[in-house]
Amino acid sequence: MSNTFWRRHNAPRTHQTPATLHAVSALSPFIAFMLTIIAGAILFALLGVNPLKAFQIYFIEPVSQVWQLHELAIKAAPLI
Repeated sequence: MSNTFWRRHNAPRTHQTPATLHAVSALSPFIAFMLTIIAGAILFALLGVNPLKAFQIYFIEPVSQVWQLHELAIKAAPLI
């Protein structure tokens, strides 16, 4: 078989993506975040912990005072 046969049949296929697929791609991080929050709330509720209080402890309290922001920066610096 000739080289043109392989080039023609093994070429990557390109196609136009619909606009809705682009919207879903842009929203996918937010959808993942919301699903994570929902799953976490269910798990906290199953453990007998108030999910709102647990989310407050995890998300609000670490940034509620200046010294806590410093601690957060110190712990996050090696990850950056």
